[in-house]
Amino acid sequence: VIYAIGVGGVVAFGLIATLVGLDGPGMIGFGLVVLALLVAVALINDTYFIFFEAKRGTTPGKRIFGLSVVSLAGGKVTVGQCIARSLLRYVDCVLVVPGLLSIALTDRRQRLGDLAAGTVVTYSIDREEGLR
Repeated sequence: VIYAIGVGGVVAFGLIATLVGLDGPGMIGFGLVVLALLVAVALINDTYFIFFEAKRGTTPGKRIFGLSVVSLAGGKVTVGQCIARSLLRYVDCVLVVPGLLSIALTDRRQRLGDLAAGTVVTYSIDREEGLR
C-alpha cells in the first residue's frame, strides 16, 4: 500500500509536470527529482518489510490474517533472508509471470523471494486477529 501510494504520487507529479509544459533543461532536474522520489518510496517500502519480518516474523498486515514468514531451516528469519525477500519483491512485481509461476508450481506456494531466501509464509488460525 505504501509503495502504491508513493509510486502513484510520483506518476501524478510527472503527469502534472507534463501538462504544464515542463521540458528542456528543466526536464533533467525533474527527472532527478522523480528518481529521488522513487528511491525514497522504495527504501520506505523495503524498510517496512525488513524491519517487521526480521523483528517479529510478520508485518501488521500479515498478522491480521494469521500469516508469518519462517525460515525453511526452522525458526525465525534472518535479516539477510528479509533483505533477499524484499529485493526480489520487485522482480515478482515487475516480471509478474515468473513470480506467479513459482507460486503455482511450488508445493509450499513460494514466490521467487521465498525461494531465493529459503523462507516460506505460513498460516495459523490461532494467530489470526481481528477477523472473527
